[in-house]
Amino acid sequence: FVWFNLALQPHNKPMIYTVAALAGFFAVATIPAFYELAVEVTYPTPEQNSTGVLTLVGQGVVFGFVPLLNALKDPKTESMTNGIWVLTGGVALSTLLVLCFRGRYRRYEAEQAFHMDHSSFGA
Repeated sequence: FVWFNLALQPHNKPMIYTVAALAGFFAVATIPAFYELAVEVTYPTPEQNSTGVLTLVGQGVVFGFVPLLNALKDPKTESMTNGIWVLTGGVALSTLLVLCFRGRYRRYEAEQAFHMDHSSFGA
């Protein structure tokens, strides 16, 4: 996102398209990891509930960010640079929070315990 914001400065359209494609490629690839993390830390809750709540919160955040980013738009040049810096900070903060997470993976532990208890059936 920092690269995207810097690419916007010279108004170089091929660079903007390339950076946007790469940012979208890597951002979309992290979504399943966030869903899996949410499912792991809310184990006794069914997967549908945790992913549904995560999707609902994500939609709420977008609903809040659109007016915020529109308010940050430069009225003279119609530049979204300030808004993209806010998004960059949000992405950096969420990445830092996920990297600092050291909770228990309860679903994984339960699956391992289940496999250990039922491993003698095949023998």
